[in-house]
Amino acid sequence: MRFEPLRPFKTNTEFVVYKSSGGRWKFNVVFEALEPEVDDVIVIQSPLHKTSSVSFKLNNHLKSYAEFTAFFTADSAPEFLVYPKSGLLEPYGKEGTNFIVSFTPTEYGKAKIGRMVIQTEEMQWTYEIRGSHPQYRIPEVGGGRIANRLSRDVVRTMKEKQGTKKNFLKENLRAAQRAGNSPKKMMGGLQSQATISQRGGASAAGGIRAKEASQERSTSKN
Repeated sequence: MRFEPLRPFKTNTEFVVYKSSGGRWKFNVVFEALEPEVDDVIVIQSPLHKTSSVSFKLNNHLKSYAEFTAFFTADSAPEFLVYPKSGLLEPYGKEGTNFIVSFTPTEYGKAKIGRMVIQTEEMQWTYEIRGSHPQYRIPEVGGGRIANRLSRDVVRTMKEKQGTKKNFLKENLRAAQRAGNSPKKMMGGLQSQATISQRGGASAAGGIRAKEASQERSTSKN
């Protein structure tokens, strides 16, 4: 007895053996076709919240059109979709019916796995779909290394600027000399101005006293 199923199913039947000289034997037989190994593995890579798709073509195993249904099993990740979900599968020898499998990841983590089934009345194809994120690659910089250190000249200049304290008094004296006024002349000018102001104050005080004396004389005469 030879059993070559094309799709999973289970059925009961009777197996009868006849003898030409007379006699008959009857047996109850259970035929069960289990889920097959996957026909192929399809890998899809896509960035987060973006859709990537893979397409392939499939023919019926007979030289006739066959109605099909395409779906993912209940234990598959919800990030997978297949299109079309139903239609006619082109016969053997033709170009084939085009199928598109899409993957849209919604979170980071381990790779997503789905089991896709394309099924006709007589035949079944099973595919394992694996979805993952693109592998991260460290950016390459020309020259091998990035120059992240200051040159010696720049370091020396920074140290000199940090170690030198500015003398503001000395800088002001230099600026005065460049303008043509020495410190002695500036001090002399300030002293002369002070003397003139003192003299002016004394003369003003003398004038006030003389005016008061003249007023006293005129009063005594009267």
